[in-house]
Amino acid sequence: MQEKLTPALAKRLAAYSATAGVALAAAPGAAAQVVYGHFDPEIALDLDTPGPYLWIDFDFDDDGVGDIRLWGYDLVLGDPVFNEINLYPAFGAPLGNSLVGYETFFGLVEGLSRLTSGDAIGPLLNAPQEWWGGRVYAAVYDFGDSEGQFPFVGEEGYAGFRFVGGDGELHYGWLRLAVTEQADVATVAAYAYEATPDTPITAGDRSDALLDGTVNRTDFPAAGGTLAYTFTATNATDAPLPLDLWIDADGPAALTRRLGSGTLPPGASVTRRVRVRVPAGAPAGSYEVKFKLGEYDTRRFITFERFAITKLVGAGAASSAEAFAAEPVEGDLFGGAEAAVTGTHALSAPSPNPSAGQAQLTLSVAEAQGVTVAVYDGLGRRVAVLHDGPMAAGVAHRLAFDGSGLPAGVYAVRAVGEAFTDARVLTLTR
Repeated sequence: MQEKLTPALAKRLAAYSATAGVALAAAPGAAAQVVYGHFDPEIALDLDTPGPYLWIDFDFDDDGVGDIRLWGYDLVLGDPVFNEINLYPAFGAPLGNSLVGYETFFGLVEGLSRLTSGDAIGPLLNAPQEWWGGRVYAAVYDFGDSEGQFPFVGEEGYAGFRFVGGDGELHYGWLRLAVTEQADVATVAAYAYEATPDTPITAGDRSDALLDGTVNRTDFPAAGGTLAYTFTATNATDAPLPLDLWIDADGPAALTRRLGSGTLPPGASVTRRVRVRVPAGAPAGSYEVKFKLGEYDTRRFITFERFAITKLVGAGAASSAEAFAAEPVEGDLFGGAEAAVTGTHALSAPSPNPSAGQAQLTLSVAEAQGVTVAVYDGLGRRVAVLHDGPMAAGVAHRLAFDGSGLPAGVYAVRAVGEAFTDARVLTLTR
């Protein structure tokens, strides 16, 4: 699902540092430092929108300074036609901000290396990968009789980046992008970075807590209504994880409010619903609404899910506090989530499902044993191995699947142990 970038939204996203950054923090009570977020719908930079220049600045640590810019250039002069999608340090970003790539195209044009899941991003990269100030991710140059098309057009992959955070330290991360075959739309589905300074990250790494949810609606009439967020929260660690859930809404009016708190048991997933009222008096316009998991008192979060919400003009005026009305859930937001293994094993459903390429699931076994977890296509061919070897008992083992290089379709995730066999269905979309 892609979001069309209107001129008004393009202007707001040009200042994206104030609306979609991720706070520099670790999970409360957890050792991992990866901060992860994804977008629903995906953020889209659409060169069909009147231009010729469009851009989105990402502020990964929410320090008010844009870190990396995704920008596009679309110029038609009869012949030739120039169409480019690029990644560069944001305007005014510190000098250390850059992308990982390699020099190519006869040494005249810089190309971005398309990373795959598991590739290292950090200070110890091997040649030919180096850090560059800017990269061409995809481009089509049409000079009438000839057409030059750069790699990664029509493909999805990871772009590695580094940036100097608000703490003055260097951090490494990844963006997951896709570019249409015409090189005129670039979409960003997710990103993550390592909050521990000068510490490598691997493409596809996610945080210890994950959010996967949906909202009941994205357009609200003048009379307002109720925004319902149904989500699954997952603790991907082997320790209890105390977490707060809160909402950040930014647009014509702003709101930050806690929705609930609780503790997720090791390896547990729980599905809940929270409701937020959009009153008739809420200012009209487009809002960036993000649901975050982390520590509310310090506003430090480790994962978020972002939605684009539109409110039509209503009667009366509203202050920023009236933009949305949310009441915290009483008691343990995650109450009832159990990590104990009943029977021989516990194999979770893949999340997200359907998926555009990336998915995760957990497997716990009651007794230590050898286990193989593999993914099969519709013809029964094995296309990926997620685990093959010993598996300790009583721990939720996190299994990551990267299907970005596979065609859309239905796949089976099959787990075979010494005492059990089980399977889950996963659908890949494009």
